[in-house]
Amino acid sequence: MAREALEMRITRKGRHEVTLGVDADPRNIGELRQVLTGWLDGEGWDVGRWGEFEATVFAAGSSRRVARVRP
Repeated sequence: MAREALEMRITRKGRHEVTLGVDADPRNIGELRQVLTGWLDGEGWDVGRWGEFEATVFAAGSSRRVARVRP
């Protein structure tokens, strides 16, 4: 699996929360989901509210979307 520099833009109910720099395989949805849930856990979000979040993943420095994940 090829890892690459990515930008993960996390939104809550459609509103931007944060953009994270991630080094991951864009085809590995499980790995991307782990990054998202790790951020949610680290920020103290209650698991019951995780469904309000979504992450759109782009190639770093680009508008090319490579994945979209939910917790």
